[in-house]
Amino acid sequence: MKVISLIVLRRIASKIDSYMCAYQSGFVTAKAVWCHKWYTTRVHKYNETYTVLGIDLSCAFDLIDRNKMLHILATIINDDELHLVKLLITDTTIDVRHMSTQSASFLTNVGTPQGDSLSRYS
Repeated sequence: MKVISLIVLRRIASKIDSYMCAYQSGFVTAKAVWCHKWYTTRVHKYNETYTVLGIDLSCAFDLIDRNKMLHILATIINDDELHLVKLLITDTTIDVRHMSTQSASFLTNVGTPQGDSLSRYS
């Protein structure tokens, strides 16, 4: 599935990037680094102070409403691309590990697979 995910990412990345607000960098590292450099330069130039607040939103990916996400994607990407995204998020399984114990896998219909190529757009 990793290969399919990378192919889908290449097909839809520019469409998603043009849809996203300029102020929403998410996990797009280049945007986040650019913003930090810009603020740092401004602070030095105008002798200002500012506060950096970091928020860990990793748990938010566990709560994404897949149907809503697909509805939004349907307005941005073509039907073939949407079908591929559906394949990647349908019938996903998870398991729980605690120390040396691992649960049996079970189906999930919420959230997005973390670590997947497409998770940066979730």
